[in-house]
Parts: sequence; structure tokens; C-alpha cells
Amino acid sequence: MDLRKAYDTVEWGFIEEILSDLGFPSHFTHLVMTCLTTTQYSILINGVPTPLLHPKRGLRQGDPLSPFLFTLSMKYFSRAINTVASHPPFRFHPRCKLLHLNHLCFADYLLMFCKGDPKVVQLMFEGFATFSSSTGLQYLGVPISPWKLKGSECDIMIDKMVARIKKINAICRSFMWFGNFDDSRPGSVARDKVCNPKACGTMGFRKIVLWNQAATDWSQFIASNYASWVVSLVCMVKKKCSGKLQSSEWLNKSRYSIKEMYSDLSDSQPKVHWHNQVWNRISVPKHGFILWLYMLNRLNTKARLFRVGVCMDNLCAICGANEETILHLFYKCKFSTNCKTSII
Repeated sequence: MDLRKAYDTVEWGFIEEILSDLGFPSHFTHLVMTCLTTTQYSILINGVPTPLLHPKRGLRQGDPLSPFLFTLSMKYFSRAINTVASHPPFRFHPRCKLLHLNHLCFADYLLMFCKGDPKVVQLMFEGFATFSSSTGLQYLGVPISPWKLKGSECDIMIDKMVARIKKINAICRSFMWFGNFDDSRPGSVARDKVCNPKACGTMGFRKIVLWNQAATDWSQFIASNYASWVVSLVCMVKKKCSGKLQSSEWLNKSRYSIKEMYSDLSDSQPKVHWHNQVWNRISVPKHGFILWLYMLNRLNTKARLFRVGVCMDNLCAICGANEETILHLFYKCKFSTNCKTSII
């Protein structure tokens, strides 16, 4: 289980109450609550800060005190779940019975163990509900139920996974073109043309969705008539892989290679003759990146930017005499000519 926005949803009233119940001095509790309740935030909108915002709950990220306060919250969770274990109807998981273990915690990740009986699972759920209502911490993911989950009930988890993959793609694209993680402007080269082998004239990045499919050895999954929706979904992807490859011979291989499967699933692209001159161990990565854009005719020269209305003129920023095209910038500009002459 994963707790949703763990630090942001802890109730201040709960923190004050648990500090008092654990016997901390009232003066110390007052100092801690002063640190929490005097927090203020301001949001930048179009570069202009908003008036100060005063939150009503949550722990500050990066505050040295926050991890200790959150640990106290999770201590309450341990007590609540241990109390559940003391109820007569409760039964431990067969593998955890000797240890009397029914939960583990690591930061905001929880593992809960019990016998797979609806009544026992319901007890565990009630214990967590008590913890959630007291602390404000909630479960992130599929619904908790003592019954077998339907595929439709897991849509929320699938949506979150898809959203996470899209977010990762967006961060990679933004960092590649603009050096940060939250820039929504389009890059000079389309994402699909970036995610191909370098021999095809691209950056050699991998497509996350396709790599995720290739990273699982689908051959071990066989869906029976009574298989769960998870196994059925995995086997459906296996069929798609066989359809993409137009063969099922890969299922009979003694050794499964993620790299080979990813290469087979990727659409074949024509190779270029210049990729070794651009991507090699000798060239500086920044210089290779510029040369790659040059080969694709995607450098943001002033002539290119002028056509889309970004700059006021298209004259060369160095000599100011001619239109700044790629040809002029690298070969015809006086500065470029002098550089080549001095080097040669």
C-alpha cells in the first residue's frame, strides 16, 4: 500500500494529540505546533508571487523535524494494526504466524499480512480506516476490499500508471531541450524521431511503453479459463507481441533478451551514414548534439526563428551582414572562415 501525499495530509490536531499522549512536555509540544502552524506559502503565477497562503495541515518537505513527526504518525498505525491482531476473529498469514507479524512499514509504504478470509481482511481494513480518520493519511491505489477485485475497480491504478509514464516522458523531453523538468514548449525534433537507434539518425532514447512490454518475459504466463484479469491482460499483451512479430517462435527461445525483444518490437527505420561522426567517444556530447541538429536541419538559427516570429530580423548575430542560415553560420560567415583557417 502507498499513502497518498503522505507529508501533505497529516492533520495538525493529530500531531498535537499524539505528542501529548506520549508524554512530551507541554512547552515542547507548543514549540513544535508553532513551527507547524506558522507555515506560509506563495505560488508564482506568470512570474508574479501570489499573496501568502496559510495551510491547515501537512508537514513541510525538507524540514528536519518532519521525518520524526511522520514516524510518530506511523507508530500510531502500528499500534492500530497490532490492536486488530488481538481480536479473536483475526488470523495471521500462514507464513507470518510464528512471528505474529501482520504489517511492515517503510516510509509511506505499507505491507499488511493476514489470512485470506473476508472477515479477517475486513478487520484489517477497519484498523486502517481508524488510522486514516485520525491522521488524515489515505491509501493511494485500487480499492481495498475483502472480495476479489474486478478489472473495472483497478482502472484508477491503471490511470495513475499511464499518467506517471506520460509525466516521465514529459520530464525527459523538457530536460533534453530546455534543461529543466517542467517546460511544456515543443522541442526542435519530434519525440518519435528521438526514440530510435542512433544508427537511424536519432538520439537513441527508448520508448518507455515499448520497453516496459519488452522488459517482462511474457512467455511464462499462460491464461487458463479461470485466470484472473491480471493474467489475462498480460497474456493479451503477449498475443500483441506475437502479432507484431508475425510469429510466435520467440516463445520457444531458451534465453529471453529484453534488448532483442525491444529491437524486434520497434519499427524499423532507415540508417544514416553520418551517425558515427556525430555519436562517438571522442566528440563532446554538447558538440555532438549541435551537430545532430545540424544534420537534421533543426538548428534554431535566426533565419528559422524569424520565420516563426520569434526574433525581429534574420541577420547573422556574428557578422550582421547576411541571413543567418545553417550554411552561412558554419561555412560562409567571416568568423567561421577565420576559425577554420586558423585551425587548418
